[in-house]
Amino acid sequence: EKGLGMKNPTKFFRSILGRMLNSYLIDIMTHSRKWLKQIDEMALEADKFFLCQIKFLKMRRRLSGVFCM
Repeated sequence: EKGLGMKNPTKFFRSILGRMLNSYLIDIMTHSRKWLKQIDEMALEADKFFLCQIKFLKMRRRLSGVFCM
């Protein structure tokens, strides 16, 4: 028994490559999840901001309507 590497080198290298690729892909996935979470949070903040702006504009319109009458 010389070990896996000597008996079947291609299989051995393939398994190593597979493991490396797997860990790499997992890293990418976790990072992209973090990024997506951050983007979601930013979008939520932007939504809140725009909602406030819209409310403010509506209030201003109402007020100006009151003053014009």
